[in-house]
Amino acid sequence: MQMRVMQRVGRHGISVRGRIAVDTPQGQLVADAVAVFVLKDEYQHKYEELDLEEELLKQFAEKVGVPCVFPFLREAVYEGARKVGIKAPLLGTLWAENIQLKESDDLA
Repeated sequence: MQMRVMQRVGRHGISVRGRIAVDTPQGQLVADAVAVFVLKDEYQHKYEELDLEEELLKQFAEKVGVPCVFPFLREAVYEGARKVGIKAPLLGTLWAENIQLKESDDLA
C-alpha cells in the first residue's frame, strides 16, 4: 500500500487529500478522498482568515486530516475491488499517533 497526502490552505480553510494505491496479485486499486475544513465564526457567521505556521499545518494533516480521509480511502479500495471481481484487500486501521508525513508529501 502506498499513500500520498496533499494539503491546500486557502483563505478560509484547509483541504487534506489522500491518494492510496494498493497492489494485489490481480491488479492495482487506486482511490482518492478529500476532507475540507472551513474555519467559520459561529456567532458572527463570517469566515476567519488563515495564517498558520508550516509545522502547525503538518500536525493538523497528521492528527486530523489523514485520519478523516483514510476510512473513505479504505472503503473505496474495498468496494472498487468487489465491483470489478478482484479479491478485496483488507486494510487495517490507521491510528493518528502512527502518522508521520515526510517532506515528499505535498504540504502547504
